[in-house]
Amino acid sequence: MTPDRFEVLSEAYGSRVELWPTDVRDAARAWVARNPDQAGEVLGRAARLDSVLDTVRPPVVSHALRERVIALAVPAQIRSGLRWLWGAGVGFGLAATCAAGLVLGVIMSGQLQIQTTDEPVTSVMTGYQVPTDSGEVFL
Repeated sequence: MTPDRFEVLSEAYGSRVELWPTDVRDAARAWVARNPDQAGEVLGRAARLDSVLDTVRPPVVSHALRERVIALAVPAQIRSGLRWLWGAGVGFGLAATCAAGLVLGVIMSGQLQIQTTDEPVTSVMTGYQVPTDSGEVFL
């Protein structure tokens, strides 16, 4: 335990070492035994802060205020549920649009007419003009 670590712990947990986290209590007690003057100074500052904090009392909340806060919290939960529903609706709309596009594509592909020629596939794919016996030119 270093002096800085001991001071940080006393500022965080107060002047009563027995209330500190269990994993640092033994090291803190050993440090107090080795450095009684410095520990007394640090724990004295923490004790003064503890006494000031002990004088502060939490505010008393009236029953009416408590009920108003609870009443306001319920609509917030409902609004968050509606926000989820809105997001799900948008997702459903996008999915329906994709499905409609897929169905339309399948229907239209069934109506395509494929023209075949006896020419090699490479000449058709590369756009070469190939004359036939009848004088027609296929692209």
